[in-house]
Amino acid sequence: TTREESLRIPRADYNKEEEPRERKNEEEAKPQSIEATLIEILRRLENLE
Repeated sequence: TTREESLRIPRADYNKEEEPRERKNEEEAKPQSIEATLIEILRRLENLE
């Protein structure tokens, strides 16, 4: 869609389209445990060095 077309999309319809993707991302972002979160942080820090 062009920028003009996207501006014509009603806000409610736009939110309905985006909602499932946001929900999926939230589920993926939930850590299984505090330990898993800390391990992921350490891996990211090691990659920065």
